Amino acid sequence: MKKQKGFVLIEMVFYVALIGFLSYAIFSTLNIAKRERINAVAFSEVNYQGIMISNLISKKIKEASNVVIEGNDKLVVYSYKNSKPIALSFLDGGIEIEDGSNRERINNQKVLISSFSIKDRSVVENQNSISFSFAVSYSNESGYKYSKKFYGSASTK
Repeated sequence: MKKQKGFVLIEMVFYVALIGFLSYAIFSTLNIAKRERINAVAFSEVNYQGIMISNLISKKIKEASNVVIEGNDKLVVYSYKNSKPIALSFLDGGIEIEDGSNRERINNQKVLISSFSIKDRSVVENQNSISFSFAVSYSNESGYKYSKKFYGSASTK
């Protein structure tokens, strides 16, 4: 009896199928990991920007001696510390802070701000109680979108 050298056809088909299945499993796992990383980046960016903006608006209101709402998209804060008022404005998908001649966008370009709303909830005279809300949205080039609404309120001293 002769000893066979090499593979039989059925063995070859089996090994090719096994390699194909393993390749599919590896690439699927890598694709899922990539999507999860994109989701995590969007989630953290939206939360960071929303909390940062909310805290900044609250801080400016709390430091103010008087607050004036101009329309539904501008908050002018008069402070004991500064002789010039500080204006917070919703413009072009972002929030800008204007302090005299300086104007600066406070959110980064990765997120868009929308549905900005400011309301005066004052009950007591000489104490402005302001509530605000806005939505922060993240969108990337692959079409992934994530959005979250933020709410806050603060009162002058």
